[in-house]
Amino acid sequence: MKTIQFYAGILLIIWPVLSNTLHTQSLLKSDNFTFHGQIRTGYYFIETKNNAGEFSKTPEWRMRARFGFTYRVNEKFSFTSRLAGRYSTEQDKFAFWYHPYGASSGGLRLGQTAFDMFFIEWSDKNRWMVQLGRMQHGFHLRGILAKGIDRYTSSNVSIQWVDGIWLRYLIHPEWYVHIISQYNHRKGTTSYYSSPINFIEPASRFTFFAAVEGKETSGLWNQRELSITLMPSSFRNNNGENTAYWALTGRLGINLPLDISFMNIMIAGEAGYAPATPAFSQLNLSTDVESKDCAVAWQASLNFQDIFKNHNIGFLYGHTDPGWLIAPSFRNNTNTFEVRHQYRFNRKLSSEIRYRIRNQLIMPIDASIKRKDDDLYVRITYRF
Repeated sequence: MKTIQFYAGILLIIWPVLSNTLHTQSLLKSDNFTFHGQIRTGYYFIETKNNAGEFSKTPEWRMRARFGFTYRVNEKFSFTSRLAGRYSTEQDKFAFWYHPYGASSGGLRLGQTAFDMFFIEWSDKNRWMVQLGRMQHGFHLRGILAKGIDRYTSSNVSIQWVDGIWLRYLIHPEWYVHIISQYNHRKGTTSYYSSPINFIEPASRFTFFAAVEGKETSGLWNQRELSITLMPSSFRNNNGENTAYWALTGRLGINLPLDISFMNIMIAGEAGYAPATPAFSQLNLSTDVESKDCAVAWQASLNFQDIFKNHNIGFLYGHTDPGWLIAPSFRNNTNTFEVRHQYRFNRKLSSEIRYRIRNQLIMPIDASIKRKDDDLYVRITYRF
């Protein structure tokens, strides 16, 4: 009965938007309007052994629905808006989120809907691009298992966004430079972060991100990126002083030059270093382990693309130290192993099966054992 109520509620939310979008598409023949969106739904199962040694299981159906449009004023200027919501058979209620901060440190909670894109863009289609407003960013490791350790909004079925300005400049025929300034409300920001990072201090209202990105994805190099994140006055050190959290991250992907006609192999890696992080006592971790003032995070993936026609398989291992607090795809103080199979029916429709194991690295204070999570999902994604 709960599943029936879930899908009935979802239908009531998305049907007016979907029917209006389809109706508008049939009426508007102008090339100035472009309608786009995505529906992703599937079965998710999580089994957890908590720090007390107790087991729990959470089977549920989840869905994320996104409907948007872009209106192009002229060749250089456009406006984009999108409505997005995430839903589950385990949610308590439906709600519309309109606040200038996230509902949680991970973005929207299950059952909530919001505008996750609402921006204007100016682009000369050559060197410059500027976006202003509410945007999405994807500075993550490419491949079948797309994940990020510092700047990746709305992965899987989550919903986050960035309120601010994004400048991109083609500094060289093969290299982009990105500069992003993001606004943060005192009650929280709209992209991912972990406690004790907070935005109470006035100096933390704006965080900054800069990256150098290789433009080409063919040949030997699939990905080449170097980025830096700066979050002023975002946590207190052991002396009680407001301190900036900043991190340096690099991403690299290589297409293996193997002469295999039916398959492409890509290996990829991402690593990050944060030189100043909260003490273990602030992270509620055991003081029996020597605390570090810095943190590292890294991930590596092996991607087999078109191993069979339209079939892709990927393997990934990731590690995040307790003090790495900005990874949208990884829980801090955890190592992660993941295997994923993807099948593409066509350009718009695909399915994925994922199995993941996550192990806690350092026990919290008063914990009996380290936490362990095993989870599986089977999901389908339709894009339009």
